[in-house]
Amino acid sequence: MKKTTLIIALAFCCATQMMAQLNGTGYYRLRNAANDTHYVNFANHIFNYTTIISTAGGGLSQFLWSYNAAVARALECAGLYLQTDIHLVEDENCTNPSTAIYLYKSSGSKYDLQGEGTSLIALTTGQYPGTTRFDFQNVYATISRASGSGANTLYVASIQLKDDSGTADLGTRYFVDNNGTFAISDGYSANNAKWYIEPITSLHVDPKVAHGGKYYTTMYVPFAYKLGGTVENAYVVSNVDIPNAQVTITPIASTGGTVPAGTPVVLECSSNTPSDNQLIPSGDPLVCAYSVDNTAAPAPTYQTNYEGTNLLAGTYYCNTDGKLTFTKKSGTGSFNANDVTNNTNSTMRVLGVVNGKIGFFKLASSVKYMAANKAWLDISDLPASAKNMSRFSIVINGIEDNNDSEGQLVSEDGGFPDSIEGVEMNGRKNVVYDLQGRRVSMENLTKGIYIVNGKKVFIQ
Repeated sequence: MKKTTLIIALAFCCATQMMAQLNGTGYYRLRNAANDTHYVNFANHIFNYTTIISTAGGGLSQFLWSYNAAVARALECAGLYLQTDIHLVEDENCTNPSTAIYLYKSSGSKYDLQGEGTSLIALTTGQYPGTTRFDFQNVYATISRASGSGANTLYVASIQLKDDSGTADLGTRYFVDNNGTFAISDGYSANNAKWYIEPITSLHVDPKVAHGGKYYTTMYVPFAYKLGGTVENAYVVSNVDIPNAQVTITPIASTGGTVPAGTPVVLECSSNTPSDNQLIPSGDPLVCAYSVDNTAAPAPTYQTNYEGTNLLAGTYYCNTDGKLTFTKKSGTGSFNANDVTNNTNSTMRVLGVVNGKIGFFKLASSVKYMAANKAWLDISDLPASAKNMSRFSIVINGIEDNNDSEGQLVSEDGGFPDSIEGVEMNGRKNVVYDLQGRRVSMENLTKGIYIVNGKKVFIQ
């Protein structure tokens, strides 16, 4: 990349300070004024009005006869749901794609926050189907200017949880940063309830896997993006050759091209400096469908706009908030706030390098969960023989990078909650399979083709 071009590209960094203000529908990052390295991101998709109104609030009778107490309990429970659905993360280098929030302007100062396959409207639209049905819908965030101008403009954001009849009115609550935890509050005067809203011109890529002078990472996001800076290619896995333990990766976009929304890919970069590697979001993100007939928030959309074959899969969430407890009319209640994808050794292989060889490898069983916004090779629909293989080498530009040795896995960390201790390899030397994927003994092999330590060998 020419120096002049690089300077121009870097001028359009993640959130251009000269434009740090809200200007209608688009991609933004919300940064707290009191804790200026904290950014809003979606981290979960649970919200349940039966729990909020009935279990916490105490049901219709409590809203009729003990209104203030019922509202207080319901608000506490609703706040816990929002606390686990929306997180605050440190992301000064703009490498976390979950901080890219699509603000959809409904009208005036009303906005829907969309990201990670869900949205504020999808989370908060629903019903309490009790004796008297409460319907909650169109719970847009009201975003208004608090002070300042230009790059120094501060905003406040609030929601009003109010059913259509007005019977269950939980009041107006403002978004606040409660010492690193997202919360809702009835006050907005302090700086922790004020936000910089920064337009996104590009996100940055922090590749962790180095090989052959290039740098690689995986990416899975619900929006389309153009490859910019030193991001050279985006690949999908188009084929798995089981007998040879190989995968073929196919480029679907190169620098200047666009990756379709919801497509898990391997990104190839010529630099390992995040600010050099840029993704420019475009178009509307993919979000889940929702209905007022739901009592709970729907699952996020994991659809893709890519129409070709792709054996990569991914997830948006790795939330380990655990059990959250709220106050009931009598005692306490709780719900499980975890939203994780378990590491399943039989069906998942992750991008990495072993002894200088690049491929997809089995993770150690100590790694419990798959990382958010990352992708893996999904072999769940392949024949059983594929599940016996702990690694698949990659064919790049028609050239296979053979891997015939054991060693330590150097993988993109990508937010894995546990350290990567190593690859669970099938084996030591002389691990042999026939072409049906059955493990066989080295002794008294008959004439034919076998897979020995992952390589095809002809026995005469």
